[in-house]
Amino acid sequence: MRRRCIVQAMLRGLLPRIEELVLRRPRAVLAGAALTCLLAGWLGSGIELRTSRREMVPKGDANQARWDALRREFNGPEPLIVALDAAEGTPIEQVERAADAIAEALREDASVSRVFHRVDLEWLTDHALYLAPPEQLESALEQIERLLAPEGGPILLDGFARLDERLAARIEESLGEGSVLPSDDAAAAAERLLRLVRFERRFLEEPEQRVEAIGDSPLALVEPEERGSLTPAGYLATYDQRTLFVLVSERGDGSSLPLKRTLVAHTRAAVERVLAARPGIAYGLTGPPAMTVEEMAAIGRDGRRTSAVAVVGVYLLSLAAFRRRRHALLGLATLVCGVVWSLGAVRLELGYLNMITTALVPILVGMGIDYAIHPISQFELETRTLARAAAVRATFRKTAAAVVVSAATTAAAFFCFLFMQFRGFAELGLVTGVGVLLCLLAALLLLPALLVLFGGAGGGRDAAVDRVWDLGAARRVCARPAPVLAVALVGTLAGAWLARGVELDSSLLELLPAGAESLRYLERVNEESALANNFNLVVADDLEALAALRERARREETIARFESILTFLPQDPDRSAAAVARAAALLDRIRVRDEPFDADALHTALRRLEAALAEAADAAFVTGLGELSGNLEQARAEAEAAAATLAAADAERIERIGRALHRLRAKLRDLLEQARVAARAPAPSLASLPAAIRDRYVTSRGRFLAYLYPDGDMYDPAFLAAFNAACRRVDAEAIGFPVLFEDHSNRITAGFETAFIAGALLVCLLLAIDLRGVRHALLAMVPVLLGVTWMLGLMRAFGLHFNFANLVAVPIVIGVGIDSGVHLVHRYRLERDCEIPVILAHTGRAILIASLTTMLGFGSLALATHRGMQSLGLLLLIGVGTNLVAAIVVLPCLLAWRRHGTDSRAARGYP
Repeated sequence: MRRRCIVQAMLRGLLPRIEELVLRRPRAVLAGAALTCLLAGWLGSGIELRTSRREMVPKGDANQARWDALRREFNGPEPLIVALDAAEGTPIEQVERAADAIAEALREDASVSRVFHRVDLEWLTDHALYLAPPEQLESALEQIERLLAPEGGPILLDGFARLDERLAARIEESLGEGSVLPSDDAAAAAERLLRLVRFERRFLEEPEQRVEAIGDSPLALVEPEERGSLTPAGYLATYDQRTLFVLVSERGDGSSLPLKRTLVAHTRAAVERVLAARPGIAYGLTGPPAMTVEEMAAIGRDGRRTSAVAVVGVYLLSLAAFRRRRHALLGLATLVCGVVWSLGAVRLELGYLNMITTALVPILVGMGIDYAIHPISQFELETRTLARAAAVRATFRKTAAAVVVSAATTAAAFFCFLFMQFRGFAELGLVTGVGVLLCLLAALLLLPALLVLFGGAGGGRDAAVDRVWDLGAARRVCARPAPVLAVALVGTLAGAWLARGVELDSSLLELLPAGAESLRYLERVNEESALANNFNLVVADDLEALAALRERARREETIARFESILTFLPQDPDRSAAAVARAAALLDRIRVRDEPFDADALHTALRRLEAALAEAADAAFVTGLGELSGNLEQARAEAEAAAATLAAADAERIERIGRALHRLRAKLRDLLEQARVAARAPAPSLASLPAAIRDRYVTSRGRFLAYLYPDGDMYDPAFLAAFNAACRRVDAEAIGFPVLFEDHSNRITAGFETAFIAGALLVCLLLAIDLRGVRHALLAMVPVLLGVTWMLGLMRAFGLHFNFANLVAVPIVIGVGIDSGVHLVHRYRLERDCEIPVILAHTGRAILIASLTTMLGFGSLALATHRGMQSLGLLLLIGVGTNLVAAIVVLPCLLAWRRHGTDSRAARGYP
C-alpha cells in the first residue's frame, strides 16, 4: 500500500469538506464574503502611509535612535532647499533681492523653524583677519613686505606696470641670491603670484566686467572658482554664481509626511508670490523634504495607475482566455475580494504602508488571479460533460491541492522576507504573504460559490487562448524533446555565464522619478555647490573637544572638509592678535595713487615679469620642485597671455582699460579702508557670532556640531565604508546620511541573501512533502531554476542591474514561478496514463493564462514613473516570462523524454 504524506492526507480530508460546505450553502458563503469585504474595505481605508527612514529599520536600532535624538536637539540637518535660477540677462542682484524677500516671508511661517540663505559678510569683513590661520596671515604679510617693500617705507599701488616691475625685480634678485622666490614659503608665494597675474590678464581682457564683479566686499577680490558657494554679497550659490539657494528647516521631528507637505506647499506659495513681481527668475525645490513629498506623490499616482491597469488588463485578458465572459467577471470578483481582505489585514497587522509595501496591490493582482484561473479553466473543461455542481466538484478535486500548494510555496517565499533586518522588505514579505493566503482563501470559498450560482454550463464559445493553445500545439511542443532540452541546456549555461556580470547599483538617486524637479536640482546642488547633504555629524560639548575632533579629521584622507563654528573663531587668539597688529601697520603703509595708463610701460613690464617667471620656473624644475615649477609656469603663461592681449589692443580698448583702471583704484581704496577697520576690530568671540552661524553649528542644548564631508563617491560601497570608518575614528558617535545609508545597504543585501536561501530551502521542503519525494520536487522546480537563470542572463544582455528596490525580484519570481511546475507535476501524477501532450493541453492552458495575467499584473509596475518601482516591475515581467517558457516548453519535454526513457527500459525488461 502506498504510504501517504500527512500533509496530503490533511488536504484530501479538509478540501472536500470545504467544497461540500460551499456547495450546500453558496448564497450564505457569498453573503459572508460580501460582509467581510465591506468590513475589510472600511478597515483598509484607514491605512496610514509612512515615509520616514525609521519605518525601514528595526525598532530600537542604535544608529537610527542617535539620529532621531540629534534631530530633536538640532532641527535642521536635512533642510528644504529653494533654488533660484537667473535667466539669461537677469542681474544676479535681482535674484539676491528675491532671495531676501523669500527668506523674510518664510521666517513668519509657523511650519518653518529657521531660514539660512546668506552669510553676514559685514561681520566676516570686520573679523576676516582674525579668522585667517595666523601662520598663513604671517606668511602673507612677509611675502608682501619682501616682494613690494623690502626696504620699508610706503607701498604704492599706482598701476599694474610698476607692480609687475617690482615683482620681476624681486624675483631676479632672489634668483641671484640662490633662491627661487623671495619667501620662506615659496609654494604659497607662487600661488599668490599666479592669482595676481591671472587677475591682471582677465582685467585686460574684460576690464569693465572685472571691475563690476568686484562688488563692495573683500570677498570680491577672491576669484569665483575659489570663493566656493557664495556670491560676492555672501549669498549661498552654485560655483558659477547663477543659482542661489535658500535653506528652509521644518518644525517637528522630520518624519511626518503631512508636515513635509505643509512645508513644501507653504514654501512654494511664498516663492511664487515673491517671483510673481520679478520676471526672469525660475525656481525649484529640492532637499529631503521636497524629495520625500515628490516621491510619495509619484508612488501614490503610480500605485493608483498601476493597480487600475493591472485590474483592467487582467480582466480583459481573462475575457480572451475563458470560454464565457461571465467567468472573467467571476475570477475578477474573487481577486478583488482577496485584495480587499488583504488591505483590511494590513490595517490589523501594521496599520500603515511604507514606500515599499505600497506595491502590494499590483503584486497581489498579478499573483492572486492565478488561484482563480486554474479552477475556472478546469471548470470550463468539466462542463463539457458534467452538470454545473458536478463540474465544480470535479474541478476542485483536480485543482484544489495544486492551488493550495502553489499558494503555500509563494506565501512561504514572501514570509522568508521576515528574516531581513531591513524592516521595509520584512513588512513587504508579511503583508504580501498574508495577502497571498487570503487570495487563496477567496479562491477556495468564494469562487466555488460563484461558479455554482453563476458559472456557465455547456461548452460555450472557443476562447482566443484555445485557438492558440490546443492539443495540436501541445503535441508540437513535445514532438522533439531532445533538441528542445539541448537548446534549453545551452541557453541555461549561457545565462549562468552572463549572470556573473549583473551588478548592484546602490545609488538612491536612480530610484526617483526621472525628470523630477527635486532630483534635477539635487544633482545641481551636489555637483555645482558645496551644499551637498552627504555629510556625517559629530558633536562636542566644548570648543576644546571640537578642536580635537578637527585635528583627528585632518588626518583622514577620505574626509574632504571639516565644517564647524571653529571656522569663525581665532585658532590661536594671542598669535592672531599679534599678526593682526602687524597687518594693521602694513595696511597703514599702503597708498593707492592715480596715474595715467601707459600701455607701453605695462607691456614692457609684463614681458620682464614673464622672463623672470620663466627663469624661476626653470630653477624650481632643476632643483626638483615640480609643483612650484608648475605654478610658476602657469603664472608665466598668464603674463604672456596678458602681454599678447595688450599688444593686440586698439586705441579704443586702451582707453577702456584706462577708465576701468581708474575705477579699480577707487574700489581698492574702499576695500583697503575696510581692511584697516578689520585690523582694529576686536577679536571675534562665541557671544559675538551672528545668529545664522550659531543656528547652523550650535544645538538647542548648547553643544557644537561639525559637518564631515566625503572626498569621494558616496554610492561606491568601498569608499562609503572607508569614509564612515574614518568618521568613527574622529568620533565613535558620528551619525548622518552616510552612516544610515551604509546600515540600510548592508541590511538589504545581507537580508536578501538570507531570504533567498531560506525561501529556496522552504520551497524545496514544501514540494518534497507535497510530492512525496525528491525527484518530483526537482521536476517541479525545473521551470523556476531555468527561468531565474535566464532572467539574470537577459538582465546582463540588456544592460539591466539590481538596485535596492528590485533586489527582491528574485525571491518573488521563485515564489511565483514555482506555481507552474507544481500544477504541471500534480497533473502529471494525477493523469499518469495520459500522454504528455494531453496533460499539457489540460493544464498548460491554465498555466499560460495564469502566467500572462501575472505578467500583466507585475508588468503594470513597469509603467510607473518611480524608477525603483518601474525596475521591479520590469524584472518581474521578465522573470515570470522566462518561467512560463520553461514551464510550457522545457518541463513537458523533460517529462516526455523521461517517460520515453522509462518505457524503453521497461520494454527491454529493466525495472
